[in-house]
Amino acid sequence: MLQKEARSKLTKSARLLELAANRDLKVQLSVANNPHSPSAALEYLAGHGKFNILKAVAKNPSTPATVLETLAAHQQATVCAAVAGNPNTPQKALEHLVRHADSKVREAITDNRNASAKVLERLRDDPDPTVRYWLAYRAYCPVSVLEKLSRDPDATVRACVAWNPQTPRAALIALATDAESAVRAVTIKGLWRFRQSDLRSGVQDAEVFELLRQLAADPDQVVREVYVKEHIPVYV
Repeated sequence: MLQKEARSKLTKSARLLELAANRDLKVQLSVANNPHSPSAALEYLAGHGKFNILKAVAKNPSTPATVLETLAAHQQATVCAAVAGNPNTPQKALEHLVRHADSKVREAITDNRNASAKVLERLRDDPDPTVRYWLAYRAYCPVSVLEKLSRDPDATVRACVAWNPQTPRAALIALATDAESAVRAVTIKGLWRFRQSDLRSGVQDAEVFELLRQLAADPDQVVREVYVKEHIPVYV
């Protein structure tokens, strides 16, 4: 019964604060997960809670920035990763976490829509290709970062850049002649998107048109099959 009360959005703030100090860890966890929990309750749990409770507090969108800054220095990487993904985490804390030794923490930052361009630009040179991959995947990735990642040594990262609808035309054109067929295949949809935009506006981009023709005759069948699967005409 107490767990249900601790989870409810209808429970009063004063009662949630009382439940935060309950000796039952499951009740405490319910308070920590409740987005309607008051700041005081979350602050209390951040200072007294067990590991899994701290992680829940770090994820809670209602957790105060001051608490998140404190938790950003926690010794457990999973707690830091939860802080890194919280949209309320201050940029100062994210700038600290971008240097974290655990790649899962740095990867979590790529999922934070409120991470500044400065923080995301630090991640574009991350030593872990998985971090760079997820950075390139995000629709809110800065264009300057996508341009840099389009020249990444890892083919999966370049393919993700080619997939991203925010990737600029010049970078996509360069990726259309990538040595890896998987990257070339992904560029087709982006080039076709630009081609459709050109047709609607009456613009003729000869380079995009020619690349679409070349890719339709690519030596790799995986590339050519994209036209069939995506219903993209060759001569348009």
